[in-house]
Order: sequence, then structure tokens, then C-alpha cells
Amino acid sequence: MTLPRPLYEALSRLRHFATARYWRGHNIHSPFVYHIVRHVITTRKRDKEQARAARQFRRQLLADRTAISRRDLGTGNERQTTVSDVARRASVSQKYGLLLGRLAREMAPRFVVELGTAVGMSTYYIASAAEKTEIHTVEGCAECALAAERHRRNAGIEGVRQIIGQFDNVLPQLIASLGTDGLFIIDGNHTYAATTRYFRHIAESATPGTVIVVDDIHWSAEMERAWREISADNRVKTSIELARMGILYFRTGCQKERYRVRW
Repeated sequence: MTLPRPLYEALSRLRHFATARYWRGHNIHSPFVYHIVRHVITTRKRDKEQARAARQFRRQLLADRTAISRRDLGTGNERQTTVSDVARRASVSQKYGLLLGRLAREMAPRFVVELGTAVGMSTYYIASAAEKTEIHTVEGCAECALAAERHRRNAGIEGVRQIIGQFDNVLPQLIASLGTDGLFIIDGNHTYAATTRYFRHIAESATPGTVIVVDDIHWSAEMERAWREISADNRVKTSIELARMGILYFRTGCQKERYRVRW
């Protein structure tokens, strides 16, 4: 029997919490991974100012009843909705949004490439935490992208380049112009084929400074299969699996390490 997708995701996350280890960095022998898990992921330090500003930004998105036509380029489906509805259904939670900001701040990459803007909540977390980083965010739905850009402008967020287009067309162009020595966030077209394809585009020329975050790794059986495959790729030296996201590092000078962190 095939489970409904939301139920599958809920059960998959429960399995993760039941089997994951390394809470707060315990039993992690790698100094690098211990630092990331203890001081970036499971930190008890509160990003109070950023959290307060992000809540205000989220409230503005949820109050925006502007009608938009949202087209999913992965499925080809198009439906009438509102900015508020997209914000409610597709925006990253505060817990994981703040994590994206901490990852960007800790890494201080030359650039961030985000595949999947939606209406801009995750972009806001990243941009507000890493103000000097060049951010390129890609969205296939033009009306969502324009709404995200409008809300960022109203919030005074700068340094973000909004790109409208299909990921398969835009990602190779960004890699050709920027390289891969940066932070890539894959958060769109949640299928096995698309996710592994985006990974291959980046991994083919990855450097020790390349980091990939894959969102919604327990979203469906396809996404779990994609995560298992790409985290096992020999080019990935360190993978950290959380209940929602997975983080991939291509750093050199270490043995392959795979961690499932309870958080």
C-alpha cells in the first residue's frame, strides 16, 4: 500500500528521530564535524534579533493576499493561489531557516546559489545572516519570484539576485560564471531524477570549499532514495543528515564520514 505523501514524510521523520545519534555532538571524533553539529546545528545560542526580524517578514508574507498563478515546473501543474498561501505551505520553518543563516554565516562563502525561492522566506534568513555574501536565488514561478523580490525590497534586503527560470537551464550557467566554491541549496522539484541531476551538475566540478544543502530529504520515497545515493557518492567526504535537510561537504584530507544527527 502506498502511503499519502504527508503521512510518509511524518513517519520518515519519526524513523529518523528514533535511529539518529550524535545529539549535541556526542561521540563525534572529527573536530570539524563536532564544531558544525555542536555550534552551528544544535547550538543553544539564540539568534534573537534575526529571529524577531524573520517573524516580522513572515507575518508580512502571510498577510499578503495578492492573487498569483503558481506553476510547478517539475510537474507542469499550474494553479491559482495567493502569496499568503505559498508562504504558509512552502516556506521554511524558523528552526531550519535560522540554521540556513548560521550555515551561511559560519561558512562565509563567496556566493550562495539557492534553487527554489518560493516567496523568499529562506532567502531572507540567508541574506540577513550573511550580509556580505552574494546570493543568487532561482525560481521557476515568475509570479512567486516577483512577490519575493517585492517583499525583500520592502524589508531593505540587498545583495540578492533574483533569477526566473528552470533550474536545469540556470544552474549550469551559474556554475560556469561563479564556479562551485560556494554554498548551494537545492529546494525545488522534489523528485529523484531532478535532485540527483542538480547534484551531479555541482559535484562534477566541486572544490574542497563546495557545500550543498538538500532540503526535504524525507519528503517522499524518491527524495530519500536521492539522498541515500548522493550522500554515498565518493566525491562527498562528509554528510550530515537531519530530520528535514541534508548537508554535503567536499572537503579534502579526511576519510568519508556519514552522520545522522538527532535535532
